[in-house]
Amino acid sequence: MDLWRNSFGSLDVIKDDDCPVCVHKRYEYLGKAAGSYTTVLCGGDSVQVVPAQVKRIDLNAVSERLSKIGSVKVSEHFLRFSDGKHDIMLFKDGRAIIKNAIDGSSAKSVYTEYIGL
Repeated sequence: MDLWRNSFGSLDVIKDDDCPVCVHKRYEYLGKAAGSYTTVLCGGDSVQVVPAQVKRIDLNAVSERLSKIGSVKVSEHFLRFSDGKHDIMLFKDGRAIIKNAIDGSSAKSVYTEYIGL
């Protein structure tokens, strides 16, 4: 569908008779993101980073490391870190919200530099 030209198109799709999903009903990738990804949050100055693999993060271990370079507060469910330039909220499953990130690429850089996973 092309909304600018107000036109529609179509393509012929040929079904694979041995398709693992259509024929064999194997949905192993349903609901799983491939690779890490980012999402710009409302306001535009915060980006959520979701790592490629969900991991259980030891927030206390990360807190010990980050406390040497900024302020850290840890709760049962997440860690808050600030070094005056970036604010990071890190969750136990590895997701993080990076404040003051320009875009997804810079948020991933901050994540890698500070969280290191």
